[in-house]
Amino acid sequence: MGRPKTQKEILEHMAADQIDFEELLEPYREGGTQQFPIRRTMGTIVDYLLNKKKYPKEIVGSAVLGVFLELKAGRRFHGDGTYGSPGRALVSYLRRQCDTLLHIQHEKEANAFADSLLFALREAQRLTFRARWGDRIRRWCMGLSGQEPW
Repeated sequence: MGRPKTQKEILEHMAADQIDFEELLEPYREGGTQQFPIRRTMGTIVDYLLNKKKYPKEIVGSAVLGVFLELKAGRRFHGDGTYGSPGRALVSYLRRQCDTLLHIQHEKEANAFADSLLFALREAQRLTFRARWGDRIRRWCMGLSGQEPW
């Protein structure tokens, strides 16, 4: 699946591939229960992922694009045979893809933070060494002190 795509990349990919989300979503529209049925749409799925599960919009867009590209390529979700289970299987798979992309994003952010922290620590160490020993070494090299720098 790779890295999360930007909104511009998602729109460009959708335009290039001519993805018809509504047509691909048709077998998975049944939702809810038989007593209280609902009709799944792209809006309700995206709303669920953004507002209920609190995924960032870039993550949701990338996951939706990736999953619907898989649907276009022939992937199917069958569920367990109960009412609305194919749609539940699709939404569960979307959530797993969002989790995967979020994990990748967090790893990259953590690595970037660790790199910047390591750089700051090395710089602090260098400055500390320079502050402690720079003057002593300079005096010793110039012969101004009768003692060795350490």
